[in-house]
Amino acid sequence: MPINILPVSALLLGVTGLVLGTGVLGVLLPLRGVAEGFSTLGIAVMGGSYFAGFIAGCLQTPRLVARVGHIRLFASFAAIAAATVIAHALAVDLVVWIVVRAVTGFAVAGLYVVIESWLNHQAANETRGGLFGIYMVVNFVALMAGQLLMVVMDVGAVTPFLVTCLAVCLSLVPVALSRATAPIIEPTEPLGLIALYRVSPLGVGGCFLVGVANGSFWSLGAVFGALQLGSTALAAIFVSVFVLGGALGQWPLGRLSDRWDRRKAIVLACLVGAFGGLLLAFWPGAGIWVVMVLGGLTGMFVLSVYSLCVAHTNDHIESKDFVAASSGLLLYYGAGAVGGPVLAATLMSAIGPRSLFLWTAGAHLALAGFALYRMSQRGPVHEANREGFVTMLRPMPISGEMDPRATPQEPSL
Repeated sequence: MPINILPVSALLLGVTGLVLGTGVLGVLLPLRGVAEGFSTLGIAVMGGSYFAGFIAGCLQTPRLVARVGHIRLFASFAAIAAATVIAHALAVDLVVWIVVRAVTGFAVAGLYVVIESWLNHQAANETRGGLFGIYMVVNFVALMAGQLLMVVMDVGAVTPFLVTCLAVCLSLVPVALSRATAPIIEPTEPLGLIALYRVSPLGVGGCFLVGVANGSFWSLGAVFGALQLGSTALAAIFVSVFVLGGALGQWPLGRLSDRWDRRKAIVLACLVGAFGGLLLAFWPGAGIWVVMVLGGLTGMFVLSVYSLCVAHTNDHIESKDFVAASSGLLLYYGAGAVGGPVLAATLMSAIGPRSLFLWTAGAHLALAGFALYRMSQRGPVHEANREGFVTMLRPMPISGEMDPRATPQEPSL
């Protein structure tokens, strides 16, 4: 069925502004922290606090939507997110930034939950997969654009904060004016965390270790770039190249996992990603271009592992449980993303900025080893019973509902 994006164009425009702003802020804050002399550990705690707030927002937003409605809640969260951006500019203090970053994470998660549930509600069963794909492309392009804006902006100026605030505020306009019917979100309790582990030990362990590794990169990747490459512009480009690699690697690895035992694809992605990380950590004479290429190749594999772990988990549950399972996996990912950056920063402070990728390589090697162990304990899922791979460049608050593999819902249009 052809996909008509006109009914959801306002929502997609809102997503564009939101992701653009978060892309700028995600690179700006670590780089500004380095310029202000914040410790690597302090910057890592700031990154971890964002993920803590994000997970809390994912859990609480459905209940808040039921009370006040989509548009009013979206407007409230957009106002909070914009205010936190200005707060960063007004008080350049590590403790303040740690607290404000948690509030930002809560608000941004709420914005994602509102938009994603709204998009899902507007999709017919036959077009949900296509709309999901368009949504992920919009996310990727806006994120890259936001990160690359830092190449032309002065980290020490107020301009990047104003641009971020402007993007977040403008994201409210198309959503507030949208005529699309807002759905009712029913709060979904995640599957019991222990029960989820029993269903898919590798899926749970994988999402936790991916959180450890990817949370460390999102929090400290720009710090590595600034200290290792000696330029904030090059640091922004490095983070963008890493993300570009992740976007390009999702489809081929996903298709491969649909044909293989999916655990083999997880092992492959982890081993190659770990090898790239070790090269970044132990190739002291690598020039700028070599670092960029290695970053892109590493991102191509490691940013695909979360999607592979979610797909592996879904292979072992019924489609009606996708929503609850995705919520549980997000909690495991968040737990890793909160603590991982702190441990990575401790290593970076002791050894140097390159040890960031020594840390992430260790997490991926641990996951590869666990996957090999699980392969010795359980046979592969038969190809006929395997759910199709779905690309996710980042963990999504309601990925289970938007997932085109989930139990079909009644179309709203």
